[in-house]
Amino acid sequence: MQQTPPSSTSESGAVIARAARRRRGSAVAAGAHLARRAVPAVLAGGLAAGLGAGLLGAGVASAATIGTFSPTGSLATARADASASQLPGGDVLVAGGLTGSGASAAPTATAEVYDPTTGSFSSAGSLLTARYDAVAQLLNNGDVLVAGGVSGSGASAAPTAATELYDPSSNSFSPAPGLPVAVFDASVAPLSNGDVLVIGGYSSSVASPAPSASVALYDPATNQVTSAASLSTARALATATVLPNGEVLVAGGMGASGALSSAELYNPTTNTWSSTGSLTAARASATATLLGDGEVLVAGGDTGTGTALSSAEVYDPSDGAFSATGSLTVARNGASAELLPSGDVLVAGGQDASGAPLSSAELYSPSSGSFAATGSLGTARSQASMVSLPGTGTVLVAGGVTTGGAPTSSAEVYTAGIPASFTSAASASFEIGVAGSYTVTTSGSPAATLSESGVLPAGLSFTANGGTATISGTPSGATGSFSVRVFASNGAGSPISQTLAITVRPSPATGFLGATQSGAVYAEGKATAGSSLSLNTSVRPAVAVASDPTGGYYVVTSKGNVFNEGGATFYGSQAHGRLAAPIAAFAVTPDGKGYWLAARNGAVYPFGDATSYSSLSLNAKVRPLVAIVSTPDGKGYWLVTSKGNVFNEGDAGFFGSKASVRRLPHPLVSAGTTPDGKGYWLVSSGGNIYNFGDAKFFGSKATARLAHPIAGFAPTLDGLGYYLMGSDGTVYPFGDAPAYGSPSSATPAPTSPFVGISVTG
Repeated sequence: MQQTPPSSTSESGAVIARAARRRRGSAVAAGAHLARRAVPAVLAGGLAAGLGAGLLGAGVASAATIGTFSPTGSLATARADASASQLPGGDVLVAGGLTGSGASAAPTATAEVYDPTTGSFSSAGSLLTARYDAVAQLLNNGDVLVAGGVSGSGASAAPTAATELYDPSSNSFSPAPGLPVAVFDASVAPLSNGDVLVIGGYSSSVASPAPSASVALYDPATNQVTSAASLSTARALATATVLPNGEVLVAGGMGASGALSSAELYNPTTNTWSSTGSLTAARASATATLLGDGEVLVAGGDTGTGTALSSAEVYDPSDGAFSATGSLTVARNGASAELLPSGDVLVAGGQDASGAPLSSAELYSPSSGSFAATGSLGTARSQASMVSLPGTGTVLVAGGVTTGGAPTSSAEVYTAGIPASFTSAASASFEIGVAGSYTVTTSGSPAATLSESGVLPAGLSFTANGGTATISGTPSGATGSFSVRVFASNGAGSPISQTLAITVRPSPATGFLGATQSGAVYAEGKATAGSSLSLNTSVRPAVAVASDPTGGYYVVTSKGNVFNEGGATFYGSQAHGRLAAPIAAFAVTPDGKGYWLAARNGAVYPFGDATSYSSLSLNAKVRPLVAIVSTPDGKGYWLVTSKGNVFNEGDAGFFGSKASVRRLPHPLVSAGTTPDGKGYWLVSSGGNIYNFGDAKFFGSKATARLAHPIAGFAPTLDGLGYYLMGSDGTVYPFGDAPAYGSPSSATPAPTSPFVGISVTG
């Protein structure tokens, strides 16, 4: 059988709470021993974490009002003091219990399974031993152990040592080894290794019960029951809580002389009990709930003389002490308690000091240390079965003793909801001029209502969609970082908020320009080309094209001509100067107020605010210069040769080169830098990409058989992609470079080879 985590009746902790029973002489003599059942235990982080996503009924909380009870399908058999266990698939097993009242009271062997998705009960076969006041625990293998309790009725009523296992796959019970001591009103606790403790309880007879100190240990792996170390103090109707450290806290209960205030701890490693701090008030049949912070809430119960208590206290494992906390709004024993997804504790039903079943319910807030009334049960009841339904934000309450003293078959569901939480990242990214969308998602039940506060970047809007919200649009304003506050509320907990960081980044490339030797310029994307030049390619072919950061672009020829188009400013040229070697490369300063022309022999000619940081003297026939690349601040540049040399000038850093390679597969033709200037790419005519420093490799055409050599290279503005351009105008985008098409398919077709590409932003 598939291994599954332990069962859960509270979604965040190991809680076994024995609730009050109020003795009634005539009922006890007749075997109608009305005692609150043991709430099944859970291990912290157990079944609840794994079940919620798979429950079809997870939307139940959305269909009812938070903080209210609503009816659900009824039990086939009216019963009280039954055991209830969460099954691996999310269903709930309700087994045994006491049926009838007075002289007709008798234990039942029937069992039923509640399906949260349909809200109905169905038969789960029959117990081998009819019983009530038994304990039950979901095992790691998915079976349920049912142990002890009262069997027989009237004069034949007696504690039983019988145990049995429920197998959900076969929907049937099978025998298991008996307890060393027959007990009822015991407590149960699952240990971290999967074993189960059955602790104390009443032994002897039902008419004259005696508290027991016996502790049984069930090992599912061997299907064996052995005696564990005995309690220091015999007790029944005690609370038992598995603490985060794996120890078991047993507190209060009925002792030989009445209600107890003592408490003790079981250490599974040493199989020993040790005393810990005492309760502030002696109490039996109280509720005990492990809180989210690891402390334990003990509330209500019975003084041992039939007086219901309203007091409550909290146990702190760090110092082993109990301290008083806010009191219940209504004194009650025989109540049921569950930890809710919000961290609050639901306490419902029970009976008052006169023995009358209660319909009231209340919530304990750990943060305020106080109780407050919540919606009432539709049917007053005590000794009911209560189980949280993981992932649904609801709690099932079934059966119990109702007004008049008879068991009821009615069941109802409390809608607690699941507090909203953000499940999407707290950051979103958009690109100027590009339509985008980001979805804020939340979990919880019911679906949260979302709103935002703050100023969204221009062009974006916020739309709430019930549980989600969309921030969408086309950014049209400034780039940079923005933050807004997103609020979510669904009534199941306090409203929550998240600061969402929105980054609006420049477009990696709104488009690009490609230029041919004849001076024709082709624009793709949102780039705009001016009137084409008509150059004599045999005299002064174009060698470079470059976008101006302030708008427009430049086309440069081998003779040093600089043609400015589309608003780009002319700062001078070498058209009328004596050149020792043809111009081979061109770069615009980052502020757009100057530029450099670089000759094949390494000579650099600055114009505008561009500064010459050195000129080389290269053998233009052996290792001609092919690229000049500006640093981001314009206070330096890199000069690159066809042989892979990289000369760093000004504040340009050196991050490597290909100069030491004896024979490159193809000569270099271009280069580009990263936005921060801490890396660069070198590019060959064969499509090789050599990345240095923080420049990342996004792909190349080195392994492709190119019909035309690579003639140009341009990184995207964010450095997360780049373009390669073939001499025929075919463009190859890599990384985040948007695919805008290729000038090679332009009409009319280009008439001369392409010499370069430049992105626009």
